[in-house]
Amino acid sequence: MDVERRKQLIRDISHELKTPITTVKGYIENIQVLTQDDKKLKRYCEIASEECDAIDDLVEEMLEMSRLESDGYVCDMEKTDTLYISSLISNKLDNEFRSRKTDIGFDFAELYCNATLLSRAVINFVKNAVKYGNKDCEIKIRGYVENGFYIFSVTNDGAPIQEEEKQLLWELFYKTDKSRKRDKSYGIGLAMVQRIAEVHSGSVGIESANGKNTFYIRLPVVSTN
Repeated sequence: MDVERRKQLIRDISHELKTPITTVKGYIENIQVLTQDDKKLKRYCEIASEECDAIDDLVEEMLEMSRLESDGYVCDMEKTDTLYISSLISNKLDNEFRSRKTDIGFDFAELYCNATLLSRAVINFVKNAVKYGNKDCEIKIRGYVENGFYIFSVTNDGAPIQEEEKQLLWELFYKTDKSRKRDKSYGIGLAMVQRIAEVHSGSVGIESANGKNTFYIRLPVVSTN
């Protein structure tokens, strides 16, 4: 199957999954209401509902990735300062990762970019750190200028990443350990980050040393004034 047919197939399947997932989740919620006194059945319904949410998240990611990969995709960009991007990321951290210790710090610069996409890329790094980093570690989110580029980085404590695996991690649907139990990760997040970097004429990378893993995206800077 050629690349374009594969992309179209993913789009079609993703769209077709949306309605049945919503329908199943609706029935599950109704069962929960009707069986409130049955603790075991209520717990089963909670698990089924969580699984529906996980599938729905997967479908959304697949649709977004398909959109980013499409030949006719045009990224809406404008001159944006990094402090605004930092505020978008901070709001997301407060909403989704309130229970995790995070440390965010961004230096000022102006980029020609899509702020929504860039904030999503950084949040995908954070999700990756939450899933695979040490549970109690602080996650550091940084933004700084280096050699004419702006670096968005996310660092966490965790198992070292081998050199041969650093490129594989950016591949669509790749998972570091295919034998482990299902962990709600489908190997889309980092592939999406790489694609977001590409549409911004940027690049991605990984550094792993001294018990810390850093994922970063590097973009051209417009100005630092």
